[in-house]
Parts: sequence; C-alpha cells; structure tokens
Amino acid sequence: MRWLTGWSGLTAADPTLAAVRPIAGTLLWGGPNPLWAVGDWRPDELRLAVLRPGGPATVRGGLDPHDPADSADRDTPATLRLAVAGRCGATDREIADGLAAARGGALRHLTHWPGSYTVVLRTGTRSTVLLPDLSGAQPGFHTPFAGGTAYATAALPLADLVGAPVDAAHLAARLATPETPETLGDRTPYRGVRRVPPGHALGIRGGRADCTPYDDQPAEPGGAEAPAVRELTRALLEAVRCRVRATGPADRPRLGVDLSYGTASATVALLAAAVPLPPGGPGAGAGPERPAARTGAVKGSWARRAEPPEPETVPAVTLADHDGLALAVHAPRLRHLVVPPAAPYADLADPLAGPLTDEPGPVLADAARYAAAHRAGGADHLTGHGARQVLDGHPARLADLVRSGRSLDLLAPLAALAGADRATAGALTGTLHTPVTVLRAARRLARARYADALDDLALKLTLRQEPVPGRTMGRALAADLTWHRPGPAAHLLADEPLAALAQHLRTAARDGAPTEAPGARRARLALHRHAAHYRTLVHATEQHGQRLHAPFLDNQVVRAARLLPDDLRLQPGARHALLATVLAAPAAPTCPPTGAAPPAPTRTNRPAAACAPPPPPSPTCSTARCSPKPDCSTPPPPARPSPPPPTPPSTSRPAPSPPSPTWSPPNSGCAAWPPAAPAPPGPACPPPAAPPWKPDPARGAPAPPPPARPLASGTPAPGARAMTATLPVQYEAPPPGAAVLTGCDGSDAALWALDRAMTEAEAHHLPLYVLAVVNPSPTGYPPGMADLVQESVERLTESMADGLCRAVATVQSARTRPYAGRLALHVVLGNVVEVLLRAAEGRHTLVVGTRGNGGFGRLLLGSVSTAAVHHATCPVLVVPAPPAEGA
Repeated sequence: MRWLTGWSGLTAADPTLAAVRPIAGTLLWGGPNPLWAVGDWRPDELRLAVLRPGGPATVRGGLDPHDPADSADRDTPATLRLAVAGRCGATDREIADGLAAARGGALRHLTHWPGSYTVVLRTGTRSTVLLPDLSGAQPGFHTPFAGGTAYATAALPLADLVGAPVDAAHLAARLATPETPETLGDRTPYRGVRRVPPGHALGIRGGRADCTPYDDQPAEPGGAEAPAVRELTRALLEAVRCRVRATGPADRPRLGVDLSYGTASATVALLAAAVPLPPGGPGAGAGPERPAARTGAVKGSWARRAEPPEPETVPAVTLADHDGLALAVHAPRLRHLVVPPAAPYADLADPLAGPLTDEPGPVLADAARYAAAHRAGGADHLTGHGARQVLDGHPARLADLVRSGRSLDLLAPLAALAGADRATAGALTGTLHTPVTVLRAARRLARARYADALDDLALKLTLRQEPVPGRTMGRALAADLTWHRPGPAAHLLADEPLAALAQHLRTAARDGAPTEAPGARRARLALHRHAAHYRTLVHATEQHGQRLHAPFLDNQVVRAARLLPDDLRLQPGARHALLATVLAAPAAPTCPPTGAAPPAPTRTNRPAAACAPPPPPSPTCSTARCSPKPDCSTPPPPARPSPPPPTPPSTSRPAPSPPSPTWSPPNSGCAAWPPAAPAPPGPACPPPAAPPWKPDPARGAPAPPPPARPLASGTPAPGARAMTATLPVQYEAPPPGAAVLTGCDGSDAALWALDRAMTEAEAHHLPLYVLAVVNPSPTGYPPGMADLVQESVERLTESMADGLCRAVATVQSARTRPYAGRLALHVVLGNVVEVLLRAAEGRHTLVVGTRGNGGFGRLLLGSVSTAAVHHATCPVLVVPAPPAEGA
C-alpha cells in the first residue's frame, strides 16, 4: 500500500502534534505545509515541479536527492509547487507548462494527461489543492488536525492519525441505500474523516478545507459518433502505452495482462502486446556489464554481431478449473497462463491477517481468487476493470431518450430485451409484456420529480419492503428504472437506523433537485461505486512492488466516453463493437504514434452499432478469446457496421459484374435482393437479361440526343456493361452541388425512374447520382430480432450495392442509346425518407418512382414519393409505373 499525506494550516495549535511524521515516509517538500510519500513508490511515479518568480519551472523525480537550492524555506507567497503521484504519461515539459498555467488559478488542465494519478498543488505557504481523478480510483480524504487540515490519498492512515472510531451510521447507509448520495454524502467508515468526491478539488486555505468541482462542464451526449469513437480510441491507446513503457522491478516479468474480465481485458491485452517494451528485460536499469579486459592476441579475440534479442513475452493470466485452455489467435507476445481459482471467502477467517483496506467491499469475497491471478502476473498488471461502467449504457438512460423526445431509439434495446425474455419466459411475455413494462417504466422515470423519488425511498425503508427478484429480464430492468433503489439488505437492518435514514431522506427532499438527467446521474454514480470497489481490490490483492492498472478508469478515457451518444450506448453489442474499433486502429504490430487517431465510421441517422468492421487481424492486433470457456477472455465479436466507412476514389470497391440472365428486378424492395454470385473473369460473362420493361418514348420525356442504331432485345449496349463493371459504389451520401438525384430500390417503379433520371441528366448536362438506402432497424421486424438484423447489416449492404449495379446495368441494356454522362452510385444506411430528403437539398431535380398504391395504401404503408413531393426543397419529378398489359 502506498499513499500521499500532508498537512496545511496557518500555525499548529500544539507544537507536539505539529511534530508528527509518518513512519518511513519520504518528504517531498517541507516548510509550513509539508507533503510526504509513504509506501513502495517507484522513482518514475513521483515527480515534483517548482516555479519561482522570475524563473522557469524545474521538474525532478520525487525520490531524487534534494537540491539545497530547492529548499522550501526559500518559498515566497508567489512560489508554486506541484506533485504528480501515480502513473502519468505527461512529459517534464508538459508538467512545467501545466504548473505555469496553474499560476492563474486554472486546475482542470492538470487532469488531462494520460494515466491514473493524483495532483497536489501548493501556492505560496498558505494554500494547498488536492486533485483526485474523475472516476474515484485515485480518491482523496481529509480531516481536521492540529489547527489545520490533514489530507491523504487513503482514509485508514488519517483515521489512525486522529483516532477516529467506526461510523455506524455510514455503514447502515451503505447497506440500506448504497446508490443514494443524499444519505452517503462525503462520509467514510471512520467518523470525522471525509472523502473528496470524484471530480472535485480539495482546497485548503488558511487551514480550512473546501471541496469544489473542477470538472463542472461534462460533455453533453448526443454529438457526432465518429469524433467520439476517434477520441475514445486515442485515449485508450495512450492509456495503455504510458503503462507499457514504464520500468518495473527485476523480481518478476515487466508486464502482465489479465484475461478474466471479458472483452475489455482481451482488448487491453492485445493493445499491450502491440506496444514494444523498452529495451532490456527485467533489471535492465542496472546497466550492461563491462567485458573483461584482454591483452595480446589470444584465441577468441573476434566476435560476431549478436543476434537481436527475442521480444519479451507478456504473461496473460486466465482463471479456470483446468489447463486445457489456449488462446484462439496467434499472438507471439502473449504467454498464456491458467491459474486455478480459489474458493470464495478464502483467507477471511482473520480479518486482520491480510492487508488492510480503507473500507469493506463485495470484492473481498473473491480476494483470494484475484490475488492468485495477480501473483502470476507482471510488475505492471493490466486489467479491464471499469469498461462496462464507462462504455455501456445504464438502463436508466432509456428515460433520458424519452425525455429528449427520441423514443424511437428505444426500439433496438427493447427488441433485444424482448427476444431474451421470449427464449426464457415464453412468446407472450417476450413479445408483449416486456416491451410494454420497460417502456412504461422509462416514461414514468422521465416524468418523476426528484423530491418524490426521495420520499418514495423513505417510505420503502419505513415499510421494510423486501426486494422481489424479477422473474424476467424485463421485470428486473423495469424495477431498476428509478432515481433510487433500496439496498438488498435494507430490510435486515434495525428500526433505529432505518428511521434515521428515512428522516434524512425527507429532509433532503426539500433541497434543490439535481440538474442531471436520471440516466446520466445513475451512470456516473455507478462508475464511482465500481471505482471504489476496484480501489478496495487493489489494497487487498496487489503484491509488493506490483501495480494493478485499469486504463478504462483514466480521466482521458472517462471524458472520451462521455462523448458517446446515448442511443449508441444502448444498442445491443455496442461495447463489443467499440472495442473492435479500438483493436482495428493499430494497422501495424506497433501502435500509432502519440496523437494519431484512427479513422472512425461516419454518423448515421439510426446507427446499428458503434463502428465499422475492422481490417483482417494481424498476429498482434486480433481478437483474443479462450476456448472452451467464454468468460476467460471472451473476444470482441466482429463489429457491426453503422455504415461501412467512406472509401477513397482511388481505393473504392469496384462494382460487381452485371447479373446473370436469370435475374429479374424484385418487387419487394432492397431487402429481398440476394447477394450477387461472383461473375467469372474474362469475356465469357453472360450479358444481362432484357428487363421486363422497356422505355416508352410516348411518356413525355424530353427529347434525347439522336438515337443510335437499335439493338436486339437482350443485348447490352456498347459500353454499358463495361461502365457498370468498373463503376465504384460509394458508402456515403452524394456530394453537394447541382445534379439529378434518383432513389433506387430495385423495383420496376425504381427502374422506370432511373431511366427517366438518365434522360433528365443528359438533357441538362448534369451528373446523375443514384442513391440506395438500407434501413438496418425497420419498425416492422418482430421483437427479439435486433441481434439478427444487426449481424446481417453488412451482408444487406453488400446485397444492396450488388442490386444497385444490376439495376443500372439492366436500364443501360434496355435503353436505345446508353447513358454516357457522369454517373455515381451511393449506398447509405438510415431511414429512406430522411436520407433521401437530406440528399435532395440543393439538387436540380429529384426523380422518384411510384408503385401506384391508392390513398388508403399510402396511408397505411407510407409513400416515399408523397413525402418527397411535400417536403423536398428541390423540384421533384414523380415517374408513375405504366399500367400492365391488358389492364
């Protein structure tokens, strides 16, 4: 265990108390407001910076010998001192610049560096500021002592300093209302010792402590998806890189990873294996041995160049009952180790026998299990803790979507939940009861007042309502859609603590309500609770000289995850898709340089997943999983595209060959198009069949250019097949500008509209954009099919591109004179009407077809042509399909 501690005040009330020092502590700076580092700190984990008036800032290691010229006795009211404790990826120059910027009172920039660390800033001789992190993995505590305030990064040393007894009321609140900050507040299990809330700065001025938020402007969700994914990828890569490139002791492997936390730990393991370790193995810091001196010509005076050393392997630890597990990918840097798990509650017979923690937690039940895995790991052991709390969408975020008027975004998560309940509770429950119950609970939470929620919680504590376990996933999630929930052990407490908590809740209901949305607030509090449990796990299981790392709990990663839109978080499989994007970022065995951001998919109207499919996996950047047990290191599944990323013109995918003679345009729309069979190369490819229609010159089309010699039926026009075979399909919206735009879904009406659009483009000498829209989340698919639809998006997109090329080839082969103007094919994901109207802005003409439905049919099924006529901002040309023969 290691911690920082210090004292700040004007003058000590008792000189005897002022002389108290921590045992085996290293003095980082002295003077009236001293600071110590206690425990097994590494030299690169403590850095100190000093800024004096009239000179530049100087940075040195916290364990380096003190410079006599750097004595704290020479400090003036304008002297600034900064201590950075923990794993921080900032350079000395960045720390010096940050200290200079803090002279004006700015603090937030001191928490933007990669890594997990704590910052202590002293201004002059009377003011001290302690900056914990955003998640709570690096907490801060304080208590009054000796006429000032003593602060530390651990609560137990402060309780020992002031002799604080156990706070029974706080323990009762932890059991009865573990998710309610109104009852927990900033208290700790030790009376008089206070916690600094995550995201707050502890300012001590004149000996008085005050907590103020330094991150009071959280990012509002709902922005663009692509920048959010890029920022998340960059932050996670930097978080892993700054830990891999650290130096450790020589008594164990330098780096280790844990595969016991699912896809998150597997992602961290593959990213760590892709970063080259510093030169030299364990104990490289001791320096190379000097070769023995040789005199004269003796045998062996010549030496060949040594072979390059083998890269150091990284132990990847998995907890399993047998040794038959193996990594399913070829990762030479990963050395898989299988550790048998220990029984729950092992080694807890004597609570004082093992390491002491700041507070109790549920992770202590499995402390022996985690300790066995950590002993087999490296000096820096990377885990996937916090990924679920940082990346996933809390169930209460469903209410946030309702409050913001985006109820349609609830369709995908509700359908996935209904499908799960259909498999366990029957078709009626999954199809009808689960969606209705969850939707009603989300609407109720969106309308609920915060004061009423506190009063309801007080009433539940008074009535001792025993929690009823949900029989289905839908019931359990609906019960969780509230502002506050009583703890599972609330009904077991005595009457006195429950009555006190109920009275405290009724009093708090009269105060102001929070401005956060219920989903965002509950997600933030869940992250803080998990970080506190992780801190307890570190105290209980970390080995001497070892460091446990949770990159997902870093400030940079937490801030980047805030940018993710709520509807993206709530999509089924969103976390796996996001992690797959992160894995796809390093294109080479080494990670990209610092600051480089990988390309991310473009934002669509209704995304089905978080990212585009990654490139083929490399030996070091592929998805790792253990077999046969999926919970050892479950891989991120292949990403489900939101759409495929835009392809540059030079590398765009060539369009497939024209269809075979047996193909005919389907009448059920783009979803019914089958994937095109690969056409054999060479001139032996069969020509496209004649369509079941042919252009009708009597329909009033503008006069085309002089026609060429008519072709025989079924024979493609010269150049038509060659043009469509080499025409690229672009997976993005058409570029802006004056052009003729037409939508195509492969139906007969769409083919008539495409033929007329070609005539319009030729008459006005404008380019022609043919747009096909794929809706990955239609409103008509049965509940429970969200996963199936999501997995088939890529296949559906490819089928749409193939069908679009076949439609163009069919129209070209049937025209008397093939279209020879500029032509571009585009496939976009989203709602058909919305995408088409957005692409029609600023166009010369929008050409659409109509299926000939009557008014009642258009009322029930909707009509793209009707929506275009009423809402398009450009001229619309509606091309009706000709009547059938004999009609």
